[in-house]
Amino acid sequence: MSESNPVLSICIPTYNRAEFLEKTLESIVSQSVFLNTNDVEVVIADNCSQDNTSSVIKKYTDRFPEKIIYLKNEVNIGAVKNYENVLSVATGTFAKLHNDYLLIKKEALSTIVEIIKENAEEKPIIFFLNGNKKIQEKTTVCKNLNEFVSHVSYFSTWIGGFGIWKDDFKKLPDFSRYHKLLLVQTDFLFRLLAMGKPAIVCNENYFINIPFKKNIDYNIAEVFGQNYLFLYKEYLNNGLLDKNIFQKEKKLLLINHILPYCIKFINKKSEFFCFMKDYKYDWFFYLSLILYPALIIKNKLRNLLNINIFNRLLNKLGNFENNIFYKIYKKIIWRINNLHNETFLINTFDQKKVTVGKKTYGGLKVYMFGHLEEKLVIGNYVSIASDVIFLLGGEHPYESFSTYPFLVKLLGQSCETKTKGSVIVEDDVWIGVNSLILSGVKIKKGAVIAAGSVVTKDIPAYSIVGGNPAKVIKYRFEKEVITELSKLDFSILDDEILIKNKEIIYQKLDKNNVKNIVDKLKN
Repeated sequence: MSESNPVLSICIPTYNRAEFLEKTLESIVSQSVFLNTNDVEVVIADNCSQDNTSSVIKKYTDRFPEKIIYLKNEVNIGAVKNYENVLSVATGTFAKLHNDYLLIKKEALSTIVEIIKENAEEKPIIFFLNGNKKIQEKTTVCKNLNEFVSHVSYFSTWIGGFGIWKDDFKKLPDFSRYHKLLLVQTDFLFRLLAMGKPAIVCNENYFINIPFKKNIDYNIAEVFGQNYLFLYKEYLNNGLLDKNIFQKEKKLLLINHILPYCIKFINKKSEFFCFMKDYKYDWFFYLSLILYPALIIKNKLRNLLNINIFNRLLNKLGNFENNIFYKIYKKIIWRINNLHNETFLINTFDQKKVTVGKKTYGGLKVYMFGHLEEKLVIGNYVSIASDVIFLLGGEHPYESFSTYPFLVKLLGQSCETKTKGSVIVEDDVWIGVNSLILSGVKIKKGAVIAAGSVVTKDIPAYSIVGGNPAKVIKYRFEKEVITELSKLDFSILDDEILIKNKEIIYQKLDKNNVKNIVDKLKN
């Protein structure tokens, strides 16, 4: 290599693609910036190819011994680990991963070098979107992870778009920490963005894929439906990624990338659905699966159909929140996930914040206000009468001069109301008609809530309460009976036990028989 380091290292991991590699190399070495300057080097990491890759590379190393670095692995270390391998050898100020079947358009290489030179002082992330986003501007500046995900989407997984300053590569440890996810380059980008690095996204088309029938040797659902979404979880949890942007990305990923490949999994359900758990509560997932036959028609009869109609339909999936179809799918999802009980939805809500135990029955009318601490937990064998309302938030501050929600109505905040915490309804509770349960309340085991009650505070076990606010009227049993009943775990009861002991189900309890009855049900 020359004494001064090159500006750009084009890093090509390769395996058994000699024919395509030769064309790719030719598209690089024929460009004026490569021939007439020392700004560009090529680094090739051969992952122990069995074809004539070595002889193809030798032809170019003989021609350009000072500008091409070649290393051949003694054994195949896997495609993903070979990314770090090839980047670690690069000597350029900026190292760019490059597919072995990716041609560089004529004179595009000099443009790329100039972009790197212009940004060498600030060293932002530079990502090459290669025309995958239809946009007029040549470059887009993304100041944070939200902006990057919104603009680049799942194309952030493309190794041909990835590049890294050599300084960043050396400073940030454990490049391949998630090599089993097959997305180390995407993880590295997200880590840099999380550290506050801005990104310059080059929107123009600089590269051309050599067309060939590529065998996908990984499961699309696993890598994208599971692994790719996993990378976002850390940033969702620490607030660096907005939940709405994440949900939008999930829709785009499903419709534009995962489903077009899912024909491979039609006869292997376990290889598709088991990796799509992050879509479990998303109504658009189920609707998209129903529309899948139309997607096949689109692909098979592309030249015969007006595919714009189908595309418009899919793009509008996200606008169905207030549509009857959305509500129907929410109810279907609830039933699928709650076969162990007999509850049903009265209104729609975030189902991930509500859990219900076995055998519980009744309609669920739950109001949420977007607070992170909102949660409803209902136990086993709970009876919920009609028109019961669970209010998980909505607490207005009243200590200042007004209770009006100025932050939302005037100052642009999305949420102002508070919550006093989760609502917990323990086993064997009966909630009467038209009752209202407020946030932060714990209704303990065996309690009875009289019709029309407003529950504002914790309810003692086996008490009967009523009124506004609800107060203890009496207890169902004397203290000795309650103590013994508290030992009964309703989660272990099943139909077989109850049928076997049907003669004791409605037997009136007292301190003389309660232990015997509880023992029978426990055993």
